[in-house]
Amino acid sequence: MAVRAVASAFLAISIAFAGAAAVGGEATLARRAAGFERLAASRREPTRMKALTLLVSDPSAATAWLTETLRAVDQTVANLDAKDPPPPSIEGLIRVAVGTGGDEAIRWAESCFDGDHPGVATAAADALGSTGKDASVKALERLADSPLFDKHYGLRFAATRSLVRIGTPSAIDVLRCWRDRLGGQLAAEIDRELMRDDDHQASDGTREAMPASDAGRIPAPVLDDNPIPRLERHTADGDGASYTAARPPLVRGPSYYGIPIEAGKVLFVLDHSGSMRDYVGGGTRLEKAKVELLSAVESLPPATAFAVCVFSDRVRFWRPELALASEENKRSAERFVTRLGYGDKTATHEALVRSLTFDPQLEAAYVLTDGRPTAGVTRPAVILRDVADANRLRHVRIHAIGVAVAGPMRQFLRRLSEATGGQFRALP
Repeated sequence: MAVRAVASAFLAISIAFAGAAAVGGEATLARRAAGFERLAASRREPTRMKALTLLVSDPSAATAWLTETLRAVDQTVANLDAKDPPPPSIEGLIRVAVGTGGDEAIRWAESCFDGDHPGVATAAADALGSTGKDASVKALERLADSPLFDKHYGLRFAATRSLVRIGTPSAIDVLRCWRDRLGGQLAAEIDRELMRDDDHQASDGTREAMPASDAGRIPAPVLDDNPIPRLERHTADGDGASYTAARPPLVRGPSYYGIPIEAGKVLFVLDHSGSMRDYVGGGTRLEKAKVELLSAVESLPPATAFAVCVFSDRVRFWRPELALASEENKRSAERFVTRLGYGDKTATHEALVRSLTFDPQLEAAYVLTDGRPTAGVTRPAVILRDVADANRLRHVRIHAIGVAVAGPMRQFLRRLSEATGGQFRALP
């Protein structure tokens, strides 16, 4: 019934909009625009979603009602707490409105960078990538002067991805300038983009258009058939690979179960539920996982910030925030992990959601588990949905390591990592 009601409302508005010019002239158009703005500015999410549905299905409405859309967004944002992400309807309205590429839309997006709401600024930065305009590149370049830029990884990710999507010489130049400042995961992504860009330089030094066949490829080291994805495409192939060593010879630098640690701010999430007591080849699953985790922590350079989260039927963090990988902090983390015992059930949902809200600077999480969720929310589909919602403006890359997983659990972990651009590893 709800779907039919939304469809009926959408059809009524669409017909009214299409026929307004013919039957009522400018006065009718103004009334329709005002009616749309009331929908878009509603306090009810379902009502705002009706307005978004109309704009998505009718590009002419998105352009004609741009001013009304932006006013409605401003009205809702004014009542949001800066700590809360904008509702999906508002994020969608921002994407559609800014995506029209008009001067008014780009100026409005740039004004978001001077505000105090990181989620709105992130949605605006991400939307600029669809315009393909130099004005958007200039707006994104000026974003680096905003106080929000250095405080929120999700905003930096969105801005970087938009520059990659635009792909013009001016956008590539900004990426080159940002590379050292960003560091960590984004520096690695920019390096791959610049390598690809260099592959498409013409003999006279100008940038050639990228062939369509290269749209999903990156010139990056491949450990198996699951390559590191590009910023604009969160995809991966295959089921991963099984490794018995902590660091296969193809991996250079810090790694965890063969997955490179490129992020400058990383969280290790370890399952210590009762099933991790099972004995496998010289030790329990948990004992072997501890060795691998401490080896990864030991390999971190001092400039990397890290944290450790453990979960069974409850979730605990080693520290309440990320900490630099100093010798003192490594020894503290070692004591925390070494003393870890066996829990009971597996609160996967809580561990993932809390990890994604742990620190706004977090770039990547490495999650190791050996069993299906058994505490709290246990349905994989619901967990994936909630993770996607919690991560939609944070852009944390989740790498999943499954111990002795098969069937639906293996598929769940693979989907979890692929959806965030991470890698999946299946261990015996």
